[in-house]
Amino acid sequence: MTLYVHHHINTMNTENASRRASSPVPSSDGMAGPMKWLLLVPLISAFMIVPLLYDKYFPKGNRVDSRALSKDIANAITQYSADYNRLPRPASVSANAGADHDADTDTSAAEGLIRILTGKEEVGEAATVQNSRKTNYLEGMKAAKTRTGIRKAEVAGSDKWVSGLVIEEGSPEAVDGWGNYFLIRLDSNNDGEVANPNTDEVADGRLKLAHRAIVWSAGKDGKWETWGDNLKSWD
Repeated sequence: MTLYVHHHINTMNTENASRRASSPVPSSDGMAGPMKWLLLVPLISAFMIVPLLYDKYFPKGNRVDSRALSKDIANAITQYSADYNRLPRPASVSANAGADHDADTDTSAAEGLIRILTGKEEVGEAATVQNSRKTNYLEGMKAAKTRTGIRKAEVAGSDKWVSGLVIEEGSPEAVDGWGNYFLIRLDSNNDGEVANPNTDEVADGRLKLAHRAIVWSAGKDGKWETWGDNLKSWD
């Protein structure tokens, strides 16, 4: 009886060992693929979330960029005026405009002002080209960054770019830190000054600004009428 029990136990141990040997064991290589993607998911999420949090909690960067960009554009217009003895004429400003008032425009591709200032006008009749020397007055201006969120501003702007100069498909334009176009006022009547658009400053008696061109951004709230957060080239 004892010999039979020992023989039976040995037989069971042998069968169990055989089953374990034939059972598939997950290899480290087999787990590498799924584990790799599981580790990448939080990293990808972080890359997407960090820019959004930065814009929300650190808006100072957008303000600094927008103020610097507005000054770059205003300086470019002033330099153009010194070289050509005239102001650039955007699409919405007629040749005889500004006899008794200033002219307003923006930095959208449709207005064409940035195209003139970067020397990228389309080839055509010589009379239509305003920057015949093809001087890039915005050389050194920072390039725009791809937008990471949805633009919610009331004013016109780009749904794709923020903070800088956009040169895409031959249609240059410029956007502020929130992707909105800058507004520009030109001294079209050549009296050496422009009317101050800042209603807060006008209320304090500052009616005119001694500039050939001024540029401003609608700021974070995207509203021209709220001057508390607007960024200006004449600051």
